Amino acid sequence: LLEAARNLSGGDLLTQTLRYMVVDCGGGTVDVTVHDLDRESMTIAEIHQPTGGAWGDTYVDYKVEKMIEEIIGDEIAKKLTTDDWLEFMRVNVQEAKEKMDGSAQLVSLGLPLAFISAVEDAGGNVAHLFRGINGMKYNGKKGYIVMESHVLSKCFEEPLKCITDHVVGLLREVGDIQCVL
Repeated sequence: LLEAARNLSGGDLLTQTLRYMVVDCGGGTVDVTVHDLDRESMTIAEIHQPTGGAWGDTYVDYKVEKMIEEIIGDEIAKKLTTDDWLEFMRVNVQEAKEKMDGSAQLVSLGLPLAFISAVEDAGGNVAHLFRGINGMKYNGKKGYIVMESHVLSKCFEEPLKCITDHVVGLLREVGDIQCVL
């Protein structure tokens, strides 16, 4: 923040005020604040009340869960317990999201045994569920869904749009923001 303040004029900033926005993208929420840093008095003043929304990591998880539910169907999805979904999300999806840095071409998601059993108990075949789905296939030997990274990245689109729309709206409303952190 102080580096950004130094770069504003390249000179004496004793009378300068730096208006900055903090966008804190957490696990469940995105929290946004706007403040002024008064260099003369060395005080910080809140310019806009804290805002944000439930667009964090759990929103991406929700989108992944809905994508998988759409593939396996409501009947099978209802047979899965909360713990089954938590295992899937915590172990597999979190690891896959961390690989979404643009370098990975393929992402693997291990299906918990409960998922596979629920499909088979309903007379289905996991491999058949993923057949014909663009960018996804099931590796039965390893028990993994293998998907092209662009498929998983679609689960980020709506949360990112919410964040972007909110930040752009605040930039327009508050104006004169010199730094976004």
